[in-house]
Amino acid sequence: MSDTVLDRVVACLGAALGYDQNVRVAPVALLWPDEGAQWKPVMERIGARLPVVSLGDYDPATRCGPAYWIRCVVAGTVDVGLPGGTPIVYLPGVSRGALRAADNCPRALSPIAELQYRSQWFSHPNNRDWTVRALLSHPERGLGLRIAEDIETSAALLLALDRLLDERVERAAKQVLDTNYLLELVSQDPVRTLLRWLDDPSGYRGRTDNVRWAAFVQQCKADYGFDPTVDGEVTAARKLGGRHGQWANAWKRFADTPERYPGIARQLRKARPNELIVDNLDAWPQDNERAEDQLRSRLRDFTALTPDGARSQVAGIDYEHGWRRGTVWAELKMAPLAFALEQLVTLAEITMQPLAASDLDSLVADYAGRGWRADEAVLRALAVATTAADRDAVSAATAAMYRRWVHTGAEALQKAIGPLANARTYEPGPPASTTPGTVTVFVDGLRLDIAHRLRVRLAGAGLGVAVTPSLAALPTVTSTSKPTLIPAAAGALRAGSDLDAANAVTGTRASIQVLRGLMAENGVQTLMPTEIGDTSGTAWTEAGEIDRNGHEVGIRLVDHLAWTFQ
Repeated sequence: MSDTVLDRVVACLGAALGYDQNVRVAPVALLWPDEGAQWKPVMERIGARLPVVSLGDYDPATRCGPAYWIRCVVAGTVDVGLPGGTPIVYLPGVSRGALRAADNCPRALSPIAELQYRSQWFSHPNNRDWTVRALLSHPERGLGLRIAEDIETSAALLLALDRLLDERVERAAKQVLDTNYLLELVSQDPVRTLLRWLDDPSGYRGRTDNVRWAAFVQQCKADYGFDPTVDGEVTAARKLGGRHGQWANAWKRFADTPERYPGIARQLRKARPNELIVDNLDAWPQDNERAEDQLRSRLRDFTALTPDGARSQVAGIDYEHGWRRGTVWAELKMAPLAFALEQLVTLAEITMQPLAASDLDSLVADYAGRGWRADEAVLRALAVATTAADRDAVSAATAAMYRRWVHTGAEALQKAIGPLANARTYEPGPPASTTPGTVTVFVDGLRLDIAHRLRVRLAGAGLGVAVTPSLAALPTVTSTSKPTLIPAAAGALRAGSDLDAANAVTGTRASIQVLRGLMAENGVQTLMPTEIGDTSGTAWTEAGEIDRNGHEVGIRLVDHLAWTFQ
């Protein structure tokens, strides 16, 4: 049994060559009249399976030529490389009736008029031409498919014929072939086709052949109630933003991946209804821009607020603007302040309560548990505000809530470790491990909030990660803190001049060369960026430029952190 529609059409042509050998001789050809030329677009495919020659302009490469030439091909006096079997003479634009009236036959057809007496006809049992609809739907001599009777389906049937030939008959027979079914064959993803056109109307039309364009236009009329050739892209964009009926699905597809269709934002800008209040406020880019302007102004006004006043304001502002983080403009990075606001809400929640300050242990535990998230929120809020105006507004808002809180925490630390504190002596964390197989990576300026970003990044790469905070040596500058961490022998360093450590034996300032020498004496390798070293030993290496960049670029450090640790 044949599988595809093309297989069945070929089988129908073969069946039409059947004859009663007891009554007549074998036909010299099968005449296939097609007044509407409906089969012409797929004749090359049928001709690849059968010995078809077509009436038309002389082009032997495509087995096409005038009536005299066709007569010679049928007679075998002209060889065009037909496969074996009885020739099939396809006659586009010619009805069976025109050829049968031999006396009144058009001059262009007269050379083959007599072939009708020695040939079989491939035509409907009522002696009319096999239209596409008639052959595919005829229950006995056709394929018996069910096809909707409306005019739109008839047009779609011709547009989709080439694709329909590849459909399995079993699948096609299970449903009524209507406009939607047929047009989806031409455009496998009609919603995506619509969005691609709306993204670049002239470009899409230039890349699309006439058959696909006609199918697209008909699909738009049938499914979306508009004609691209008449109504244009502005009307389509207004309907897309309105999201009524099928347009709701089109909007959802656009909203899922708006970055694929950057031109649609321009169309929506032009299409916004000229009304003060519109439906679907999230659909129009100028409304999002207006909201960003309003939010920027409100954040700048935080300079006049107390910390508590600023925190109470943030929650209400987020209620007004937070929804924009779920819009297409957020996906297109056109709502940065809405995202900064999300971090400001976190900052407000953390700073509402000061760090626990009863003693050093509680202070450290509270900061390690939640306090670092305030630092993280400040960095992330500033990072998403990429323009100077946005960053100034976010800076004003963060300062209103953060500055007093962090200052209070610093004073609490000073009190907890000061001479009057009833607490254990302040002890910096231990030096790096000298366990064989261990390498220590020293990152100057790796605060706890940034360390948590690094943890997430490493865990995402499949590594096992644990964060264990410890206290830095005081004061927390590189020349003081770094020497306490190097894996040198016990007693190798002592206090030097100013804030620097020194070699305990020579008194030499603990420069990087001195520190590396002390580590080497303790059996620790110092690795350069491209070195691996002896993996059975212990190693020390340094990475990152957080501290240096922070001194050089100031607040713009957040941009460096954004791409390094996201």
